Amino acid sequence: MMGFGRVPTCALINAKTPSFTPGGQIEARPSTLQGSEVANLNRVMIIGNLGTDPEMRFTPSGSAVTTFRIATNWRFITSDGERMEETEWFTVVAWDRLAEGCNDRLSKGSRAYVEGRFRRRSWQGSDGQPRSRSEIVARRVLFLDRSNAGTSSQHDAWE
Repeated sequence: MMGFGRVPTCALINAKTPSFTPGGQIEARPSTLQGSEVANLNRVMIIGNLGTDPEMRFTPSGSAVTTFRIATNWRFITSDGERMEETEWFTVVAWDRLAEGCNDRLSKGSRAYVEGRFRRRSWQGSDGQPRSRSEIVARRVLFLDRSNAGTSSQHDAWE
């Protein structure tokens, strides 16, 4: 009998619920979940290097907010054998205690693992033009620099 780990991907993507047939095979049938019960996932995980020093500020209510930019690189070889590298830049936003830890421990060039959710914000600029920004709202940050190796492990990860 196959476990749920063997459910065809299409069955999961199409919101089908797996069930077992008498022969032990798995079949997909329409899910009985409705509306807000249907599972969603918004998770981003990146490892990269900071391109700027973190900037910490405080909201009017006193919550700490730290923002920084982080770059990830993707290296590959083209079909012609040419080595290529692409860099993607992400804006990361951390709140409260996580914001304070990032501000204290990270700096330009630091290597970090960031886990969080993707968010796209839109607003109208002072010039009347629409603006938007994509960012990662951090839930967890791991400081990956070797310089942190001698410190207590409780400070190497902030959530």
